[in-house]
Amino acid sequence: MGELYTAVNEIIGDASSAKGLLYYTNWSTGATPGTGAPHALTLNRKIEGIPPVFEPDPETYFPGVYVERSQSWPSVSSQNGKQYICNFDIAVHYIADTPVGRTSADVALEMAVKLTENIMGADKLGIEYISGVYFVGIESNIALSSMVSRMHTEWAVATARFMVQGSVIF
Repeated sequence: MGELYTAVNEIIGDASSAKGLLYYTNWSTGATPGTGAPHALTLNRKIEGIPPVFEPDPETYFPGVYVERSQSWPSVSSQNGKQYICNFDIAVHYIADTPVGRTSADVALEMAVKLTENIMGADKLGIEYISGVYFVGIESNIALSSMVSRMHTEWAVATARFMVQGSVIF
């Protein structure tokens, strides 16, 4: 059981921690994929937030993963004294280059599947009080794709949604 503040930070993770979504996108604290990752994804940027739409130097930010909290965060499904079962709804945006000869929609689907398999291959994101990580689905994020493609026509956007459930205390 974790405290709410700790849970919020550990589920998303950070660049230096070997737990959370940011770590398990490529099983590494850096850009180079970790050896245990189901798919070797090299990521120049892994942060919490929405992707930058206008970026004059896209190689600094892309390929990249951007973790965004969704809806009310977290939502509580049950309570027992000070212990709450919380659901964390999270969107993970993955932006990468579209190789010549492929469509951005095809590349986005492939990226979303690889990203999902990396995250789902982790044991509860490396956090002991997490009871489960559930894949919700792949989204065609039309608005985000449209904005990014206006500035960087060769980049594709994929969004995968997850629901993380854990026991926290307030």
